Amino acid sequence: MVVFGSLFLQQFAAYWDYDLVRFKTTLSLQMSDMNTLTGAYIGNSTILNTNSPFTALYGGQTQFPINIDEFHYKTTIGVSLGFQGQSQFQVSLLGQYVFTYDAECLTGTPGTLQRSCELEPILAQNYFNGTFYNEKDSYPASMYAGYNTSGKIYTASACASNSEYPYFCTIQNTDFYVADTVYSDEWNYGSQAAAGTFPMGKNSPVWAILQSPPTMRKFDVSMTNYNKWTWAEPSYVQTTSSSYMTVGAFDTNYTTAMTHVDIAPKTIGGHLFALNEFSFGAYNATNGSEYFEDINNWSTNSLEYGLNANSSMLALNFRGLGLPTTSFNKFANYLSVITKGESTCLSRQSGYCALSSPCDYYRTTGLWDYSFKMRFANQDGSDTYFRVPLATFAANYDQLGGVCVIFVEYLDFQYQDSKQIILGSMFFQSVYAQYSVYDNAVLLSLYKNVNALSSTYIG
Repeated sequence: MVVFGSLFLQQFAAYWDYDLVRFKTTLSLQMSDMNTLTGAYIGNSTILNTNSPFTALYGGQTQFPINIDEFHYKTTIGVSLGFQGQSQFQVSLLGQYVFTYDAECLTGTPGTLQRSCELEPILAQNYFNGTFYNEKDSYPASMYAGYNTSGKIYTASACASNSEYPYFCTIQNTDFYVADTVYSDEWNYGSQAAAGTFPMGKNSPVWAILQSPPTMRKFDVSMTNYNKWTWAEPSYVQTTSSSYMTVGAFDTNYTTAMTHVDIAPKTIGGHLFALNEFSFGAYNATNGSEYFEDINNWSTNSLEYGLNANSSMLALNFRGLGLPTTSFNKFANYLSVITKGESTCLSRQSGYCALSSPCDYYRTTGLWDYSFKMRFANQDGSDTYFRVPLATFAANYDQLGGVCVIFVEYLDFQYQDSKQIILGSMFFQSVYAQYSVYDNAVLLSLYKNVNALSSTYIG
């Protein structure tokens, strides 16, 4: 029922008529002579309907700051679910679901020894307490954002932190998935999982906040450099100092007149982009020559990669560059050759490559002259390609005493969602991305980032 309290009676005079014969009570309301505001009304006038006033942000725009953990080299945004306090969430660029961890989340197979999801290898924040919420449904073991989980579905408000306000919230409740069991961590094994994953696909709560037109939703990913590239290029200077996602508009530093590529997912509703070429090698700017070796995720055995062959995905919720088993092993061999056997690459889940000295040491060896060459299946059919420097994915890693680590990471291709190449958050230091999300299609435009190293190339 609706309860009208004492504040309501500031606007209207109330009279009760008690009929003791018929045992009937009648409440009469009339406008107050002295206290009523001009907007109050009693009557039956015919009023012309107009457009909904609850679309103040219709077609609006905002910015979500991208927070960078420079100890783990992970990127997140601020999110709050059900007003349980803001925490850090990873971002799934084309994901459709809000995903978080139950306050008592456990990892492991039921019936065996289980541990808190806050411990290795998940390293999540057990965020959501469902005590005060009614469970809407449960969901079975499912893969999403690199994690295999099961749990419950709840409905509550969802808020993201923008550049002006800590709580930028939906006006209607949204569904979100709360994992109480994590069976496997296939992309971020032993790496921070944050409090969950926030989506930016067409069903994201953000579009309910902005009341985005249903025909098209747009956002971008604009990253600054955060792994201190002066060790690769001594004269390097950042152009912008912060990282953010502009939602509802695009960064004005980039125009369609600039060289870029337009690509689309291989399938409607999919997140994989076709790669016509993915190779590793070096370009000689002095004489304009190059040599690259193919490391694309392709095999003569069609069962090895299936539909994921010759494909990639872009993922802010992944750290560096993810390569499936065969591609990773090829890269590890080439890296060993050019470092004269100094590199150590771990062929295990989320394994990466480590060197024995800080990254500065390798500038004189020519290591940072190497790059990845990638050519997508461009929408215009052109042969435009990228060269992304190896340094994009390297950093002096405090967890290993400050030695140089190259975050080219091992993906175990026995898992279905680890058969494609993953271009993670470090990739966006070199490449700026614009997403146009339609009801049945996605267009992704990629540009050279204004913060990129001078050796980054698109053409």
